[in-house]
Amino acid sequence: MIQSIGLDIIEVSRFTLLARRREQKSWTECFSPEELTYCFGKTNPALHLAARFAVKEAMIKAYSTLAIPLTYNAISVENSGGIPKIICPAAYTDTLTPHVSISHTTAHAAAFVVVSKNNEHTTH
Repeated sequence: MIQSIGLDIIEVSRFTLLARRREQKSWTECFSPEELTYCFGKTNPALHLAARFAVKEAMIKAYSTLAIPLTYNAISVENSGGIPKIICPAAYTDTLTPHVSISHTTAHAAAFVVVSKNNEHTTH
């Protein structure tokens, strides 16, 4: 059952200048080492950084409607065969499961997060 949703869209240009300065300390306040390796391994790191940031914003919005606070560095996005997957501490996923869809153009990145309640096991 759907518990909450979150949506974010961001301009890729906000990350273009920042991506040129890879050594930025602030990167690690928002992105995991795996995310940074993935993004900076791409031809256009700004596009992938913006997409991951949009996921984090959408996730924070979705969880905030449930009165569950989240921080950027508690959320990580992994790709498994081209399918994005949200990784966060078990405390956030024990009873809820976040699902994400990411889309982007050269100018914008967007993310949509649906948070569903985990299936409860019942015996009949």
